[in-house]
Amino acid sequence: AVTGLVGPGGKPINLDFDIRQWCSADGVADDSASFLTALTEANGRTITIPSSATVNLASQVTYTGTVRINGGGSIKHTRDGGLYVTQNITSIGSVSSTSTVALPVGFSSANTSQMVLASAPPTSVVRGSILMICSDDSLPEKAGAYLAELVRVQDVTGSTITLSELLEFSYSTAVVAYLLDESAVDISGVTFFDPNYLTENNGKTGAALTIEACVRPSVSCKFNQEANAALQVISCWMPSADVLVDNGRNNHTDSSYGYGIVLSSATTHGRFKIRSTNNRHAVTGGATASSQAKKKGATRHNMVHDSEAIAPLSSGFDTHEGQYHTRFVNCFVKKQVGNPDYPSETVLYDFMDRGAGSQFINCGSFGNGGITLSGASSNRLGSAGK
Repeated sequence: AVTGLVGPGGKPINLDFDIRQWCSADGVADDSASFLTALTEANGRTITIPSSATVNLASQVTYTGTVRINGGGSIKHTRDGGLYVTQNITSIGSVSSTSTVALPVGFSSANTSQMVLASAPPTSVVRGSILMICSDDSLPEKAGAYLAELVRVQDVTGSTITLSELLEFSYSTAVVAYLLDESAVDISGVTFFDPNYLTENNGKTGAALTIEACVRPSVSCKFNQEANAALQVISCWMPSADVLVDNGRNNHTDSSYGYGIVLSSATTHGRFKIRSTNNRHAVTGGATASSQAKKKGATRHNMVHDSEAIAPLSSGFDTHEGQYHTRFVNCFVKKQVGNPDYPSETVLYDFMDRGAGSQFINCGSFGNGGITLSGASSNRLGSAGK
């Protein structure tokens, strides 16, 4: 490690930025304020939480900007949630029109979408930028949800923006485009846990870790005893996660939650891997709210792969209205009949699909469940989209 550096309070540091330079990290004192200070003063550099440290967040910590955290330590939190990471989004103006154009690809061409803004976008919008498109058009299958999606810029010419793929939706009302900041989010090695989950598990409140409006965030963590959800991903472009979520729900009633991964509002092109035990669902989601764009949009083109749901309360893998083109590959639901540590419920289905365009590839059910396709008549793609 590099020596001779001085941190807050004149404490000597190395490039690892040990969290104990800011927080007591003894698992008892409230580290909420000092943890926020650590994220701010690290200024994008990696913060290490060593295996002997437990950061205690008595209230949810929200941070906007680059977050890099690693180490084998723990983050203790309450039902209100642990860490909420988000990024700034900036309006680049209203969209006057959209159209379909040919995009040259090699020696052939493919159709893509093009949109014209009311005026030229700022110079920060370039090839590869990620935009959020929002409108007041209703998502037909989800009350209170609207059309919103994330897209990638292929080319900018004046006020015309060519996208790298076709828009999912046809818009008829006012459409606004936003530019997402691309500050890095990389959180690995740490364990999130809620020691009071047995008494807090009925409120569907904050997730242990929430990632919102981020571009290519990466999460590789463990979660234990979570009152509501382990990881919630909202309006993110190409997120990736590889997580272990153990022992979330507190009882055997329908009011018990403890989700694994929740895919929310416009999250697109994500890749998720989970091993889940004793939770309500390993993976679920839908057109939930985004605080950034103030819209509820549909998730699109996400893949859950090489995953297990062991002893779920309800279906192991679940899609809701407002989930589009979710692909499940090598996903398995395993019941633990007779195991007092992980008692299984008698659920009708191990895979529940209420989304649109879902795919199940090499998935299996080791128990009394199966796969049900419901809501086909109410989603935008209809039964042909199942």
